[in-house]
Amino acid sequence: MCLLGDGFFLPKIILTIRIRLWLCLTISSVLKMRQSTRICILIFHIVFWSGIGGNYLFVRRFITIMLAYCVSRRLIALITWIIFSKMMALKVFTRFTLLHQEDIEFQQFGLRNNVAQLCILEVKRDKLESDACSPTILNRRFLVGNIHVLFNPKRGDIKLGQVRLFVDKAYKLSQEWGNIPVILAGDLNSVPQSAIYEFLASSKLDIQLYNRRNMSGQLEASSNCRVFRSQVGYEASISMSVSRQLVYRWSEEELELATGAEGVTHLQSHLKLHSAYASIPGNNKTRDDIGEPLATSYHSKFMGTVDYIWHTKELVPVRVLETLPIDILRATKGLPSEKWGSDHLALVCEFAFANYEDGS
Repeated sequence: MCLLGDGFFLPKIILTIRIRLWLCLTISSVLKMRQSTRICILIFHIVFWSGIGGNYLFVRRFITIMLAYCVSRRLIALITWIIFSKMMALKVFTRFTLLHQEDIEFQQFGLRNNVAQLCILEVKRDKLESDACSPTILNRRFLVGNIHVLFNPKRGDIKLGQVRLFVDKAYKLSQEWGNIPVILAGDLNSVPQSAIYEFLASSKLDIQLYNRRNMSGQLEASSNCRVFRSQVGYEASISMSVSRQLVYRWSEEELELATGAEGVTHLQSHLKLHSAYASIPGNNKTRDDIGEPLATSYHSKFMGTVDYIWHTKELVPVRVLETLPIDILRATKGLPSEKWGSDHLALVCEFAFANYEDGS
């Protein structure tokens, strides 16, 4: 045999190289395993930790550590969920009582498979608060709705139909519970200069003045994803002003999907909504000209605002959580990232009940 420096034989060096190659192949195989398989192998190694010793003990320990790392993210998520479940018993998480819940499956109405939720909540009060409150403000109830609208920019008929049905259901449910205040939020997949935004802000819309393929304004925003503020608003406003001089043709099926009835071209909502962010003053680093965030979503093909919080006049926005400035958002090079786990930024608003008795 060939003897090398320090007394190592060549076969031992070859064996070491083979072990390292085997470890690389093992790592690749483990990473491709199902999560349940990884957990089973990890348990096996822990139970039989001292089964084989000698020169291969470090190999077994290495595999065990690697398997533990592979499952650690799932375990952390499970532990987090358990902790959060236990914290649900704390008062901070139980300030509201869920009185009623409804789900909207748009597929049942021929409007694709998106969903929305509507909940009736009541503010909890302890005995001291109940004794101090007048009967008129004792039971504070309100409706909260959440929606995810279809993404497809060219199906404005379906997008508008989903929003219209969502708003109508919220209005009817609020009336059934005594005309209670309403909060509606979610991903509308529509920019602030779109027809869908105008419908929510004004509670009415003449559908024939808009192109079905551009109801959400996403296509214009995508083509101008590096231009913000006044430029996007100006270009979008020109496009909308030109479109209003035209009358677009919608098929009977498209009109029925958008309006929920045959032969209807004008939408009218009984629910008068206001944008929470547009109601609270902000700075030009995070807000556009009408007060909405400059961007709530950012990925390779789009940077702009598609998420909103709407409310009725019985609720007053106190403060909102500002979104990231555009320069900081650009530095992430797209969402999700290591620091931001979603391709959308969080919108948060603190509301107060309006008291019309004393004018506050």
